Amino acid sequence: EYLNDLVVSSNGKFMATCGTDSKVNVYQWKNEQWALIQTFSMQVSENAYQEYARTLAFSPDGQFLAVAGRLG
Repeated sequence: EYLNDLVVSSNGKFMATCGTDSKVNVYQWKNEQWALIQTFSMQVSENAYQEYARTLAFSPDGQFLAVAGRLG
């Protein structure tokens, strides 16, 4: 399993990661460390091809997280 992307929100309060395990993890900076606050799975099958999250982006205000894979 590999890490595909790691992004930090513009205000520095949130971080998100995604990888080939089909999971997106969202962390919040608390007490001088990153605390995992949410995990969700992005797994889509198309013609026996297993899709996973490849890239992430926070909105400028840090309130939204966009997740995309090969299929969009």
